Amino acid sequence: MISLFILSLLAVASSSTQSKKNHVSSILDRILIHEKYDKRLRPNYEDGPVIVKVGFWVLSIDSINVVDMDYSLDIFLRQSWKDERMAHELNKTMFLSNTVMDRIWMPDSYFVNAKHGAFHKVTKDNMMIMIDPVGLVQYNARVTIRLSCPMDLRAFPMDTQSCPLTIESCNWSGIKATFTFERLYSYFIIHVYGPCSLIVIISWVSFLLPREQAPARITLGVTSVLTVVTVLNMLNNTMPKVNYVKTIDKYLIGCFLFVFATLLEYSLVLWFSKRSKKYKQEKEEWTKKYNLYTDKEEQEKINCKQKMNNGKLCSSQLVVMEQEQNEALLGRRFDSPAKTRTRTSTLLLTAPFPCNKIKEFLYSETFVLAIDGYALVFFPFGFITFNAVYWISFLSFSDIFGL
Repeated sequence: MISLFILSLLAVASSSTQSKKNHVSSILDRILIHEKYDKRLRPNYEDGPVIVKVGFWVLSIDSINVVDMDYSLDIFLRQSWKDERMAHELNKTMFLSNTVMDRIWMPDSYFVNAKHGAFHKVTKDNMMIMIDPVGLVQYNARVTIRLSCPMDLRAFPMDTQSCPLTIESCNWSGIKATFTFERLYSYFIIHVYGPCSLIVIISWVSFLLPREQAPARITLGVTSVLTVVTVLNMLNNTMPKVNYVKTIDKYLIGCFLFVFATLLEYSLVLWFSKRSKKYKQEKEEWTKKYNLYTDKEEQEKINCKQKMNNGKLCSSQLVVMEQEQNEALLGRRFDSPAKTRTRTSTLLLTAPFPCNKIKEFLYSETFVLAIDGYALVFFPFGFITFNAVYWISFLSFSDIFGL
C-alpha cells in the first residue's frame, strides 16, 4: 500500500516537472519563433538608444608587459539590457545556455584598446544568459583579454602606471575603467642597484695598489667598466626603445662615470709619475753641469789671480771675461745668433736650477703618492653624495619634479 502511494507521488512529480519543462520550452518557442523575433533589430528600435549596463570583476591580472606596453586580464564580463520582446509569464528568471545567443539580439560592445581576446571554452563555452519576467536580459561570459597601456617610464622602476580599459559600442557613448599599478622596486634594488654599487666600491681597490702594478689596476678598472656597461645593456634589452632617460639609467650612468673615473685617476697618476721622473732627471743634470761649470770657473779665477803678479795679461783676460758676461746680460752686444745661443747657454749654466714652487710640489714624489690617497677620500664621498641626491630626488620629491 505504501509502495503504491510513493510510486503515485513520483509519477505526479515527474509529470509536474515535465509539464514545467514543456511550459518553458513553449514560452521560448513563442518568444523566438511564433512571434517572429527579429534579432537584427535592437529593442526600442524607434524609441531611442538601448541602455546597456556593463560590469566585470577581475579574476586575475596575468601579466604587465613593459616592452609591448600592454597587460592581460582574466575577467567575468556582465552586460544587461531590457528587451521587452523577451518578457514572459514565469514568476522567476530563466537561466539559459549560450545556445540561444545566436537567436536573440546582443549589444555590439567591444574593447577599444584590446590587442587580443578570447572566450574560455573549457569544458564548454563559459557563457550564460538570464531572462527575467519583465524582459531584462543579463549576459555573462568569462574573457581573457590583452589590452594596450601607454606607459611613461621616466621614473622607472619607481613609477606608477595608469592602464585603461575602455568599452564602447560604435558611435554610442562608452565606459572606461582605469587600473593603477605601482611598481615594487625591491627587485631592482637586489638585482641592479646593489650589484652596481658594489662594482663601484670594488673599483676603489685600485687606489690601494701601488702604481707600479699597472696590469692589476688596469684590469680591475676595465672589468668594472665593462660590468656596468653589461648590466646597462641587459636592462635596456628588456625595456622598450624610448627617447628619454629613465631613472634607473641615470643611476647606471652615474656608476659608469665613477668606475671610468678610476681609470682616469690611474692615468693621471702615471702621467704625474712620468713627469716627476723627468723633472727630477732634468734637475740632476742641470745641477751636475752647474757644479762642474762653477768648479771650473773658480779654478780659472784662482789660477788667474796667481798669475796676476807675473803680468797684466791674465788680469785683462779676467776683466774682458767679466765685461762680456755683463754685456751679454744687458744685451749690449749684437753677435750672430750662433754666438748668442752659445753665450746664453753658458750664462744659464752659471745659475742654479730655476726654482718653481708649483712644479716642485706637483712633480714631487710626495704629491704623486698622495693622489691615490686623495682619490680614496673623494671618490667614496662623491658616491655617497650621488646616492643621497638620487634617492631623495626620486623617492621624496618625485611628484614635485614630475619624475
